[in-house]
Amino acid sequence: MPAAPPDDTGPDPVSRLVERLIEAPSTRLAQARRALVQLQDERRVGALAAALSMHRTSRTAYARIVRTLCEIGADGALEALQAELLRPDCYHRTIIAHLAAHRRYAVLLNAIPDARRAVQRAIARTLAKGRVGAGVGPICRHARYKNGATDRFMVEALRAYGSPGRLVDAVLEDNALSDMERIDAIMRVRDLPGVLRRLDLDRHLTVRSRGATSLAATARRTDVLYRERTRLVRPAASSTDGLLLRPAKGVDASTNERLLRPGETPSDTTDEEEPPRGWLANLIEALRNAFTAE
Repeated sequence: MPAAPPDDTGPDPVSRLVERLIEAPSTRLAQARRALVQLQDERRVGALAAALSMHRTSRTAYARIVRTLCEIGADGALEALQAELLRPDCYHRTIIAHLAAHRRYAVLLNAIPDARRAVQRAIARTLAKGRVGAGVGPICRHARYKNGATDRFMVEALRAYGSPGRLVDAVLEDNALSDMERIDAIMRVRDLPGVLRRLDLDRHLTVRSRGATSLAATARRTDVLYRERTRLVRPAASSTDGLLLRPAKGVDASTNERLLRPGETPSDTTDEEEPPRGWLANLIEALRNAFTAE
């Protein structure tokens, strides 16, 4: 008598489908995965998450479960993958690769702050490979150690976006970013040594804002915000527009630069110092004062 076909209508059809996914030969794997993805049962994510914790010793079964959760993408499937990504004993490269293949970049961005350093570096490389502009700010935030030193692996990930100009363009092109998030990412990457190298950000944003592409409007808004944050007026300047003006950094800075408050003019904040005088000039001044007093 021939064997009866597998019954998925038993007391726990979800568990049966998960077992079939794990044990299916490669020729039947797509069918087993599709059955779980199309199943309208809220228990499927819980069953897959439980199976994930039970099969951490088997890379093949682990990868099958991770891919199925990525394809489901709802009912807490992505939250389960993010939680798994933060575990110290997970196969983080497997999870990151499948999330990137299904363009689930939001999960990777959410995991960066709490992930281990090795996981952060792997996520950064993946975001750079996909040219995800929203990843530039988080990568920059975690590119420094607590002592202020830079993580060279995170810097290399930022360089993997391409040339400095292409890195800035990736931030401008990402529609998931607001204007403030975009300028914050650009300011962070500008302050990170060894990334933008000799790129003139002011000129680059101006050129992009004058172009005829769809990027021009975004570049114009970003250019305005960038100028507001970095515009320099020295005390010798002859006019002011009432903005809060930021001093220069590095070699462009001087000791008498300060922020101008609205209503102030550069002349109001300039303290002119007398040039140093020699001993002879001091003696002549003392004699003149003595004769004047008499």
